[in-house]
Amino acid sequence: MKRFILSALSSVIILCGCSTRQYTDIKSAEKIEIVSGIDGTSCDITDKENISYIMENINSADYDKKESSGSYTGWSYTLNFYDSDGNISDKIVILSESRIDYDGYIYEIKDNTGIDISFIESLMENVNTSSNDDKKMAVNIDYADEEMLKIIGSYYEFDADDSEYATKAIFTSETSVTDLRLLSVEMDDMDEDGNISFHTNKVLYTVDELTSDKPLVVNLLISETIPNMGITYTDENGIEKYYTISMSGFDGSLLLIESDIRL
Repeated sequence: MKRFILSALSSVIILCGCSTRQYTDIKSAEKIEIVSGIDGTSCDITDKENISYIMENINSADYDKKESSGSYTGWSYTLNFYDSDGNISDKIVILSESRIDYDGYIYEIKDNTGIDISFIESLMENVNTSSNDDKKMAVNIDYADEEMLKIIGSYYEFDADDSEYATKAIFTSETSVTDLRLLSVEMDDMDEDGNISFHTNKVLYTVDELTSDKPLVVNLLISETIPNMGITYTDENGIEKYYTISMSGFDGSLLLIESDIRL
């Protein structure tokens, strides 16, 4: 059994074992960078109370050391701990509420405490919502229902998926964008910071011009892990934009995440 001790006040991680005690020196965390394993988005946490809560939540669990993490590819969140010089002093990968990847090994929580993933998701949601508001995206995504569509009247429509699990989404623009393309995408690579790059498998549908008067409605199946669909368009300034389509783990809302997509 091993207990992870991450302290914002001290500069030590203490790993307590049944037969030995291992000490790993780290500097205090001035910032935690949270990177999503679902869509590659990230946010920086500098609020001391939030940092302390995350560390205390990790500290409160008892862990069993399991197998090497070398063969694992899927994960929920990476937590990068930064020191006062701006360097990464420690890193923990959250695989689930009960499993983490630390220093090359999987550790499983023995009791019922669990990692508070909902708290991390709320931090991601708050930061990314503010960021998206500041960017004033030219195209937005939301759920569509029949009453809404009756009011809108005229819209483009495409069925990317016709199964019972499909989601009806609407893409709207308050201005005017051109050459909007709905893409089937696949992950290319993930760098050491958790940033994901994609390539396009297929262009599924094209709208020459998306305006405020005529949105696009799509039936699609949204992946619960790595995004499998995206869009690209040219905004009013002539800049080509690329986004993957994702679903918030915090409140289930639909998201467009600016991404590196190769056509």
